[in-house]
Amino acid sequence: MEKTNFNEVMPLVTVYMPTHNRGALIRRAIDSVLNQTYKNLELIICSDGSTDETVDILQEYCDKDPRISYVVNETSQGACYSRNRCIERAKGEFITGLDDDDEFTANRIELFIERHLLEGRNILSASRLYRNDNETRVGDIFEGEITREMLGSANLIGNQLFTKTEYIKSAGGFDTEFPAWQDYDMWYRLVSQFGSCYKLSEPTYIFYVDDNRPRITTGSRAYAGYRMFIEKHMSTLNNKQLKNLYFQDILNRSQPVTLQSLLKNITKTNFKIYLKEKLKKLSFAKKIHALVSRKRIFSKI
Repeated sequence: MEKTNFNEVMPLVTVYMPTHNRGALIRRAIDSVLNQTYKNLELIICSDGSTDETVDILQEYCDKDPRISYVVNETSQGACYSRNRCIERAKGEFITGLDDDDEFTANRIELFIERHLLEGRNILSASRLYRNDNETRVGDIFEGEITREMLGSANLIGNQLFTKTEYIKSAGGFDTEFPAWQDYDMWYRLVSQFGSCYKLSEPTYIFYVDDNRPRITTGSRAYAGYRMFIEKHMSTLNNKQLKNLYFQDILNRSQPVTLQSLLKNITKTNFKIYLKEKLKKLSFAKKIHALVSRKRIFSKI
């Protein structure tokens, strides 16, 4: 791909970031935005009722770089409310988000801008991501075009998307009523309204896996988010998609994938998921058996 002359065409890009009591981690996230190879950007942060040193850190950055601004929720209102406050203030032609304990690779925004300026299509874009777990990075697999038909079966986009600011504003921002699946709901509405999304092949978002990271994917809130999603979009979802989404909810909540659930929700996608889960259990069982056998051998020595 021929390099774009960014000195000639440099549309402003807004990055929004909600944060809550992440003073120990937020510098990494902020620095990853400021260190982008693409420089014409603004970073808007919402401190969602933080009671630690977060606001002091934000002020410190604002004093150093005029591209950064922040707003404060006196009490915690949730990530969606906080994202929407940032989006309301966005001045960029394009916009994307970042969670406060994750980070961008240095070329993330440049790659998105290059695609839009040079190819002029797929105004909704995402990228593959790295999962950073115990210093081991593993990239997700899917890349290419994501249609509404595809997105109706699973959130293939992930937790962040790059698009025109006017699109996300006209779509109404994030739905604050959702206890989970908020990102998925936002992306589904955008794709439904503005067309397919394209997922870049190069991973540009680093998602940190941390046992201490607050999660809502294993309990009643996750199930409630799933139910709200299918009820909200029922008129556009077919039977096959509903069956696939049922399995996605099971996986999100780390529930067992049973043969009974497969038979009630049989699709090609769900069959593959069922086999994959069974193979994982078989592999784990073999490891345990090998470990026990090894201990028996050593106990006889």
